[in-house]
Amino acid sequence: MPDPGEGVPRAVLLAAGQGSRLGGRPKGSLRIAGVTLIERLAHGLRDAGIHEIAIVLGPYLDTMLPIAERAGLQVLRHAAPMPSRIDSQRLAISHHASTAPAHAPLWLVLADLPWLAATQFRAVAEAWAQRPPGAQMMVPTVGASRGHPVVLGPHAVRLIDARTGLGVRQAMQGDDLRVWRWRTADPAHIRDLDTAQDIQCLSQALAPASVDW
Repeated sequence: MPDPGEGVPRAVLLAAGQGSRLGGRPKGSLRIAGVTLIERLAHGLRDAGIHEIAIVLGPYLDTMLPIAERAGLQVLRHAAPMPSRIDSQRLAISHHASTAPAHAPLWLVLADLPWLAATQFRAVAEAWAQRPPGAQMMVPTVGASRGHPVVLGPHAVRLIDARTGLGVRQAMQGDDLRVWRWRTADPAHIRDLDTAQDIQCLSQALAPASVDW
C-alpha cells in the first residue's frame, strides 16, 4: 500500500511530437465528435480526480496553444524546435520536481491515445494505490506492450530529474528503481495514433461520430 502521506497526483500530457506520419499534423488536435484529443484526455483526468494538468508543447503552437487554453492546461514550451520524446519527458519531470508537493506522484500521458478516458484513469489510480510495497514506478502493460499513463512516484521523479539526459525507458532498464508492470487487458492503454490507417480504424470504430481535424 502507498505511503498515507502521498500527495494527490498531477499529470502532464506529452504533445510535442512532429506528426510526420500524419502529414505534419499535431495528433492532439484530432477531433472526435468535435472535441480534440487533448480536451478529451483533460476531461477524463479531471473526472478521475486529477485536476493539476500541464501539457508539453513543441511545434504547431498556433494550433495547440488555443486547444491547451480551452482545456485549462498549464503550457510547458520546448525551447528546441524538434524535441525528442526524452526531451518532453524531462521537461515534464523537471517541472513537476520544481513545482509539485514533494510527495505528489506524476502521471505521464501521451496525447495520441484516443481510447483513454475516466474509466481507464480511475483503474490506473486504483492500481497505483494497490501497488506492491516499494514500487516506485508503474507501467500499464498489455500483453508484451508497455502503455500509458506511466506513473512516477516521488523517488522516481527525483532520480530521473537529477540525471542529465535520462529518459523513462532508460530509468526502467536500470537497477535504481523498482518498476511495477501493471498487467491489464484493456487495450486503451496502448492503442495510439501513428498513421492514417490508425485514424481510419478509429473512425470506423466510432461511427457515426465524426473523426476529423
